Amino acid sequence: MQLPRLLYIGDVTVAHTSAGEALLYRLLQSYPPERLALICGVRSGAPLLPGAAYHHWGATFPRLLHSRIAEEYILWRAWKYYQVPAVIAAIAEQFKPDAILTVSHVSAWLCAWQLGVARRIPLHMVVHDDYVYSSRFPGWSRPWAEKKFGEAYRAAAGRFCVSDTMAEEYQRRFGVPGSVIYPTREAGQPLADVAPRLSRAAGALTFAYGGSINDDAQLGQIMTFARVAGAAGHRLIVYTPQHAVLRERVRDVAAMDLRAPVAVDDLPKLLREEADCLFLPQSMDERHRSLVSTAFPTKWADYSNIGLPLIVWAPPWSCSTRFIADHPGCAELITTHSEADLSRAIAKMAESPEYRIAAAQRLLAAGAVTFSPERAWQTFHATLTI
Repeated sequence: MQLPRLLYIGDVTVAHTSAGEALLYRLLQSYPPERLALICGVRSGAPLLPGAAYHHWGATFPRLLHSRIAEEYILWRAWKYYQVPAVIAAIAEQFKPDAILTVSHVSAWLCAWQLGVARRIPLHMVVHDDYVYSSRFPGWSRPWAEKKFGEAYRAAAGRFCVSDTMAEEYQRRFGVPGSVIYPTREAGQPLADVAPRLSRAAGALTFAYGGSINDDAQLGQIMTFARVAGAAGHRLIVYTPQHAVLRERVRDVAAMDLRAPVAVDDLPKLLREEADCLFLPQSMDERHRSLVSTAFPTKWADYSNIGLPLIVWAPPWSCSTRFIADHPGCAELITTHSEADLSRAIAKMAESPEYRIAAAQRLLAAGAVTFSPERAWQTFHATLTI
């Protein structure tokens, strides 16, 4: 039994960075590079898979992606993808794939699906963000995109969902089951132990968040956490690509320290040295319910192998809340808008070094199994093997 010659077609670049890019990079790290080719819609400055053949089919008019007609332009690109552009067809003809892999992000999945149909090649789909397959299009065209996505998802030979809740929701929505592949830690990365600084006496804590801040709701949550923590003498360090543009907006939150992001490989060591507890928010906004209830944050995989405890602030319907219920004690959870509840969770973490150590140990144990790259590879390999 051998792995197929696999052609990836997606708007998400497979790169050694964060979020969806990291999810795909880590999933394909063990794939034989001579049997892998990738067509990506966006160029990335981050490291790529060594030895793999990358191709790029980007936006012809990239400025339009940030214009008042962005949705119409993205729809036009989707239609071009649906027709399978000649350049992509030529790459497929030269590579001669046995299987096609895509991700349900924006519109490149249309090309992957139609190429597979035309050439009778099995399609495999990774789904990590709900409704991104239609939400970037004009409102009047979204029913068409949702209908086409349902057809593609049902036709796929492999359907890989990023959480149990997503697999359950997609089976309800589209009538077919999907396999679950959670985000994973880096392949070959040793399992961490509890950070030594957790043994120090109780006192003022340093909390830390690392990642993008994508909207006002998320920023508001992070600022509120910093204010509540600051009122008790603690502080929050935030490593984010948006540090420069957000600095003016958070200048009145004295306990919030905005910093530039650091390399993915360097962040765990840095956090172990300067943080006492990690922070992971998921939007409490009802408008984000569909996304928050299904899209599992990649940060879980990274945070779970640092050796620090974790505070999660997320609504009752979030996939993080479901995960904590399935792995009791792996994080301190707040599911309300109440700043009093937030304050109590912070105080509980601050009062006892023993509690912080025990919480860190439970998170390490849960992550060692759930976010194992070997476990994800077994699921992926079993579906792809020819």
